[in-house]
Amino acid sequence: MPRVRNWQDFFAALFFLAFAVAAIVLSGNLPMGTAQSMGPRYAPMILAGVLVVFGLLLLLEAFVGARARLQGGRVMPVLVIPASFAIFGFTVESLGLFLSVALTAFAGGLAGGKTPVVKLAIFSVALSAACVATFVLFLKLPYDIWPEW
Repeated sequence: MPRVRNWQDFFAALFFLAFAVAAIVLSGNLPMGTAQSMGPRYAPMILAGVLVVFGLLLLLEAFVGARARLQGGRVMPVLVIPASFAIFGFTVESLGLFLSVALTAFAGGLAGGKTPVVKLAIFSVALSAACVATFVLFLKLPYDIWPEW
């Protein structure tokens, strides 16, 4: 029986494959559509296919690649990045697109712990402006830019 040589690749492959299976199962009852008229299942199935390919390549790499030790990770990014997504979800309607993107980018940037706060604030404002320009001005999506207090 082949032995796992790289446990990080092995667990990453399992993670990708699990998400692919979840996407396939959870989108099971939705209509697929065609390439010209995509249904709600089309994009999840394409992404699941990409995840399966990457997962299988990583699984192969885990068995035949170079031996690597499983290294401990940092806890802060694992907690802060999903929390920043939640910040966006909870604030986009009440604070508007600009402030919610700024808060999300700032919170996500704090996960690294190495970026100076002033640079992080400047980046957050620039990213917010780019999102407002892209989604509200160019794509004409119905987001409030600012809160309606």
